[in-house]
Amino acid sequence: MNLEKIKEDLLLLEKPELLIVNEIGIEDYYCVAKSLEFLTTRNSPDVIIKIDSCGGNVRASLNIYDSIRLYTGKKRGVVVSKAASMATIILQACDERCCSEHGHILIHHINQPIDLWHLQNKKKRDEFMREMEMEQEPIFKILCSKTGKSRSAIKKECAKNKAMTAEEALHFGLIEKII
Repeated sequence: MNLEKIKEDLLLLEKPELLIVNEIGIEDYYCVAKSLEFLTTRNSPDVIIKIDSCGGNVRASLNIYDSIRLYTGKKRGVVVSKAASMATIILQACDERCCSEHGHILIHHINQPIDLWHLQNKKKRDEFMREMEMEQEPIFKILCSKTGKSRSAIKKECAKNKAMTAEEALHFGLIEKII
């Protein structure tokens, strides 16, 4: 990652764009946070956040969510192809949430895809599940806040590994506009 090159590119754009692609990790958080910090020194211009990601690290993604949410310029989130899992949560930090006509959005409970068979020790397995539930709670809170749905409704839909078309995501409240 060349942060100086990213800064140069941001200066050339009338509306700066940040890309969140592939699997999200701590490096992505660092890049987004530093880019937004740099843009803040340039009077916090409106920014477009383009997303095409299957999600990734929960902690890094929540840090990206907070960095975007706290940025004072207007943030427009655009799902180009897909926003799955934590990428969907990052999208929720934007002032305007959009999805391309053929894009897809997915929400799920973060501990569902994890196979716990290898954790033979019940105490360790229970501890792991408590940690997962603690990480899940802010996700439920964000989705409830942005969609206006109850926690139980969000929890129920996340348990289904709910994949949505742009139209379904619009009706669900995860986006405001299909582009």
